[in-house]
Amino acid sequence: MWLKSLELFFRRSLTAHLGRHDPVCVSAPTPIFGPQSKVLFLRHDRLGDAIISLPVLRILKAHYPNLQIDVLLSQYNASMSTHLRRYAKHCWVYEKSPLKFLSLLRALRAQCYDVVIDPMDNPSATSSMFITMLGGASVGIEKSNASIYTHVVPMLERNSVHIIERMAQVLLPFGILPTSEALYLEYPLSTEVQMLGKRRLGEKTAPYRLGINLSARDPWRYWGRENFIQFIRAFQERTQEVEIVLFAAQSDAKEAQHIGKATATKVAPCVPTLDEFAAMLVQCDLLLTPDTSVVHIAAAWQVPQVVLYSRVEGLPMVWLPYRAPHLALETTSESIRAISVEDVLNAVESLWKAYLLKHSD
Repeated sequence: MWLKSLELFFRRSLTAHLGRHDPVCVSAPTPIFGPQSKVLFLRHDRLGDAIISLPVLRILKAHYPNLQIDVLLSQYNASMSTHLRRYAKHCWVYEKSPLKFLSLLRALRAQCYDVVIDPMDNPSATSSMFITMLGGASVGIEKSNASIYTHVVPMLERNSVHIIERMAQVLLPFGILPTSEALYLEYPLSTEVQMLGKRRLGEKTAPYRLGINLSARDPWRYWGRENFIQFIRAFQERTQEVEIVLFAAQSDAKEAQHIGKATATKVAPCVPTLDEFAAMLVQCDLLLTPDTSVVHIAAAWQVPQVVLYSRVEGLPMVWLPYRAPHLALETTSESIRAISVEDVLNAVESLWKAYLLKHSD
């Protein structure tokens, strides 16, 4: 009943909002919002979305040190709050609970933000809801729901421009030209956490270490037990110079143990925090992973990786490792299980020989 009432309220509010606003298109650097503005940055989605937002937040704070930035996260990426607070004053967490939502909405409205930024380049009902209910100025990328914003920035070509560069368009209303900025990824880890990661994995048993990430949030991003087993056995036959380590989320721990036992492969321990997981991950010389947040952490550390993607016809460019060594394998199937073991073998071997062996000379 509560959700139905909220839906009706949202629809009425949105209709009124759409009738009021004819968004201003900002296609060149224009300082519309001042250096001391109070900004709410919407990132209530996944871990990867929060990680790739760091360049934009870093650039905003570099240009305007007195800018107050708050970030709205979800329960799925709240673990990124520590990293985001390098540039953000506060991180809010959106939870799909009636009482918690109302409490959050009251708290957000009390902040009286000067502008709400929605960096998503696809329409989001949740973003639309918050922008509508908070009112005031808002910035978004030009798309089908553009009328909910007071200001829009151009949508760059989705089939050829990386998501980080598309998202950086929201810098334009702050007088910042995205193409003149360093949009590199970052994921800093303390020396203590890095040393902990090294101890947990132990010394290498071969000159190189290949990390295989089994886990992804969506079932269609899981490559499959038999695919992993066949790949590991075949790769071990091809070379003795690479140690293989399996990585998995706690929810996939049993699957990792099964694959590890079937292939006599080391399994990295499950750890309580994302930073501790990342600290082990970056000890690898090469990674094999499905499309998940691991891609962006590894890219920040310039770890070469082979990434498995599903890109159904009509969808935009996949989220490749940004400005980092990689090979991407795509299938038009709805599941990455359609990518063959032989293709993955060839890609891993190719990247290993082309990058690691070359750089070790």
